[in-house]
Amino acid sequence: MESIFVLIIPLLWLTIGYMFIARPDIPLRWQTWSQKLIGAQWIPGPRTYTITKVVGWVFVSFGLLALFTATLFFFGGGERWSNSAETNTRSPDLIYEKNSGGLCATPEGEGGCFTRVRLSLSGKLSTEEEYQVYGGEIKVSPTVSEQQLSPEQIEKILSEIKKSDVFNKECPAGETFDYSASYYLHADGIEKEIEFPGCEEELDNIDTLISAFQIEQSVTRDAKADLSSPPETETACLKAGGIWAQTSFDPKKYCNLPTGDSGTVCTDRSQCQGACVGEHSSGDTSGKCSERRWVNCVNQIVNGRSQGLLCAD
Repeated sequence: MESIFVLIIPLLWLTIGYMFIARPDIPLRWQTWSQKLIGAQWIPGPRTYTITKVVGWVFVSFGLLALFTATLFFFGGGERWSNSAETNTRSPDLIYEKNSGGLCATPEGEGGCFTRVRLSLSGKLSTEEEYQVYGGEIKVSPTVSEQQLSPEQIEKILSEIKKSDVFNKECPAGETFDYSASYYLHADGIEKEIEFPGCEEELDNIDTLISAFQIEQSVTRDAKADLSSPPETETACLKAGGIWAQTSFDPKKYCNLPTGDSGTVCTDRSQCQGACVGEHSSGDTSGKCSERRWVNCVNQIVNGRSQGLLCAD
């Protein structure tokens, strides 16, 4: 609906401009109307028609410029050109790509957050994130993180993509206001691009699986990291107040130590010794630092955005 209004405004300017150009006697009609309403009288001078036409051309010029800009916005021209250029540079190894953006709370205030997730058949999973505050100024350079998924995890993702049957379904795009996303899927030599909210349920299942594997990799990595020299034996771990446990599929156990900033308000895991955890299962833009170095089955907050309740088990 907002896009339609964007088109209506320049069309209105063009209509007004055309009226001034085609009917420069409009001021005389105004005089007649004003006389009827308030008894006012105004006699147009010799330049009145010329001035009226100039005003009309000004309206037409601005209307054409606004109509061109609105048309690009309405039909997504800029985005389509960008996607077309990206398609030519996509690796044949790429099996999943998601470009998304929406309104969010940034450290500098309200703005927009943008994320690109790419997954290759080799298991390489890269996530590029940036945010933009209102006014157009990019406050941070895009942050890129990379993870390596196992062949078993890639097989499960490919299985989910095939099971969704999106390659054989119609996935019509709908109009959204505060969120947009485009997907690229590739399996068994078949490719498909989908615009949100087309096939929303099927894509959400694929997203959930990939996000779960992302968290699983992060949990394992954090547990293995040398955080304040965690104890390497169960006895020493329990003495230090830790919990001796597995991270997920990894059969080896690690010491999950308590954090020193538990309960601190946060909007990203980088602000905590452990994770930034939302109070609810979804929808939070801020949370509190976790009690332990690594956590599972919680709603983690990343860049002020809820990741939803995901479990790596």
